[in-house]
Amino acid sequence: KRDLFGDRHNVFGAQGGDNNGNCYIEFRSNDRFQLEEYNDSGLDFIRTLDQVTRDTGWAHWVVVYDSTQSTDNNKQKIYKNGVLQTDTNALTHPSLNEDSAINNNAEHRIGIFPKDGVADAHLDGRLSQVYLIDGQALTPDSFGFTDPLTNTWRPKKYEGTFGTNGFWLPMDGNSPIGEDKSGNGNNWTPVN
Repeated sequence: KRDLFGDRHNVFGAQGGDNNGNCYIEFRSNDRFQLEEYNDSGLDFIRTLDQVTRDTGWAHWVVVYDSTQSTDNNKQKIYKNGVLQTDTNALTHPSLNEDSAINNNAEHRIGIFPKDGVADAHLDGRLSQVYLIDGQALTPDSFGFTDPLTNTWRPKKYEGTFGTNGFWLPMDGNSPIGEDKSGNGNNWTPVN
């Protein structure tokens, strides 16, 4: 849930590691949601949604990265409230079997730009039910459903496996913010 619009807000990202660049899941200053990665030679891949997103309530986002797919459009997917987003403002596909900095040997950050000194990219908003599923390309149905009475998207507890590097941060006030509840012990260190 974003509290401010018109600014760049990083949701999740990783910087460097194993010859990979910097990978970000973020809202751009033009309020478009995107997944992007840069390497030493520049932009590696990007998917930026065409729609401007200025929701004042909660929204559910699922980002899927699976470079093993032979069809380019299946390598990176973005879902909002259970719906696959297909309109893109910018789109460059990763190479077949290309690793990303996310879920690689790199420093990962939530709600802040992965590189120190980029203060304008800090998330001004709230997060809840933050998951990383390692080794699976899941759909939003694993995390939520459309309520038949209200026709709105509702979260549900994920019942599957997390993989080695996977984690679940409920961020619901019932446990410390960075405590991984997946059973993997992939805890985070809150800063400020």
